[in-house]
Amino acid sequence: KIYSKSPSNSLTALEVPVGIDGNKWRLHLEEKFNLTVMGGQDQLKGKILRIGHMGHIEDLDLLAMGQALYLSLQDLKTLPHGSPSAENFWHQNEQWLKAHP
Repeated sequence: KIYSKSPSNSLTALEVPVGIDGNKWRLHLEEKFNLTVMGGQDQLKGKILRIGHMGHIEDLDLLAMGQALYLSLQDLKTLPHGSPSAENFWHQNEQWLKAHP
């Protein structure tokens, strides 16, 4: 879930799902996927992930980041029951990007 009620064009903050250690998730993304995201500060520490998206970002970058988030949740065994496979997740997002140029 997106955290902010008025999202920014340069940063997206995601709420960390209940039961997930946001700091552990962030570290896993960095170590396994070489993806650096920031956590929350003060009262939001461990509760949100902040993803910067300034500059030139290709659709493939978005797909890869979404896939890393998905696979990291899979690695941490925290995907909701009934989630699509990683391949289906990639395909669904790829189709959405093609439909929204």
